[in-house]
Amino acid sequence: MSLEIAPDADGRLVCPFDHHSPEYAQQNREMFKDLRDAGPVVWSEAYGGFWVATDYVHIREVLNDSETFTVETIDGAREGGTLLPAPRGAAFLKPDTTLFNFFDGERHDRVRAALNPHFSRRRVAQLAPLIEATVSRVLDRVVEQREFDIVYDLAAPITAGIVNEHMGFGLEDPAPFFRAVFSLKRAEEVADPASKDPVVTTYKEGWAYLGEVARARREEPRDDVISALVQADDGAFTDEDIQGMCMNVIFGAADTTAAFTAHSLTFLAERPDLQAELRADPKKIPAFIREGLRYFNVAMGVARTATRDVELGGMQIRRGDRVFALQPSGNLDPALYEEPEAFDMARPAQQHLGFGGGIHSCLGASLAQAIVAADIRGVLERVEAYSIDPGKLVRNSDLSFISLFEEAPMRVDVVADRQATVP
Repeated sequence: MSLEIAPDADGRLVCPFDHHSPEYAQQNREMFKDLRDAGPVVWSEAYGGFWVATDYVHIREVLNDSETFTVETIDGAREGGTLLPAPRGAAFLKPDTTLFNFFDGERHDRVRAALNPHFSRRRVAQLAPLIEATVSRVLDRVVEQREFDIVYDLAAPITAGIVNEHMGFGLEDPAPFFRAVFSLKRAEEVADPASKDPVVTTYKEGWAYLGEVARARREEPRDDVISALVQADDGAFTDEDIQGMCMNVIFGAADTTAAFTAHSLTFLAERPDLQAELRADPKKIPAFIREGLRYFNVAMGVARTATRDVELGGMQIRRGDRVFALQPSGNLDPALYEEPEAFDMARPAQQHLGFGGGIHSCLGASLAQAIVAADIRGVLERVEAYSIDPGKLVRNSDLSFISLFEEAPMRVDVVADRQATVP
């Protein structure tokens, strides 16, 4: 396809870009090329009008400069945050909540300073036994079933189990709460505060439960993240602050990690050569993941709001203008990546945009990579051959924020004749 992009009277490059549209979901890679060819920054009239940063350099500039491009509201305007347009019904997805993805500056830095040590590479390395045990336990079940859904039966329970244990949520079965967050994050229409929808009820109960856990940890601290948070910053964080921190962790983990595992396994199903290479040398799995973060593009973009008049990519951005950082387009930018549409594990390491950038770069990046690596390694060790029918894969219809699978059925064709050992 070819997007019709032309300058208007104000000198803006105007294009009919709508990241919520079915056309975008089906042909986004072609659109990325059209957008980059038109210019590094273009204007869309959709949703009241917003700018789109299309190439790597200018996407990175938007993400890195939180003083100029903020997640907060400007001049009391309703719009703000990371979603465009801002959701109507989901109050917890709007700015000015306790979720640290919706504020910048000192407040954000205090929260990240409290959380960062618990998701550092060093701390994630210490979580290896937990990751190993969780992956092994879930694989025991699904491999025996022979047929299962990659997201709902494999990847999501693994992520939920690990985060539940690490954070100290203490949920006997964390999967329903994580699924509720997953659903509400993607479907604002069910987030009406008066809704009796069971998903909304589960979410509300989970939110209240997190407050109870925070209060309990003040009385009796344990060796978990919540206990550390109630003591952090000289005990300055309120229970609501801690609820928000915990919910932010769940928001980040509930779908993205499972989605990346699903993208990886469906891709490997079509590439037996890569399966064989990774089975022969599991040390190459991190390189596979690094290239997959660039190539699969689970994160589809985030919005910011300009805090001042500024030039970006030759365009004049005004204070209060909304700007959409089109991360997958940057990850496929030929100005940075040679043959960007090719999957190449030997590609020189570049700073991809899969985990965002700047102060809002993904908190759980190291943990997510460790979990996905264990997922892939565990499957390849336990399963000699598996198959996925492409006709049964169901992708999400709205790729404005995340690329995932609604359904990803997998069949174990041949079980390996050795036990899995996930190092």
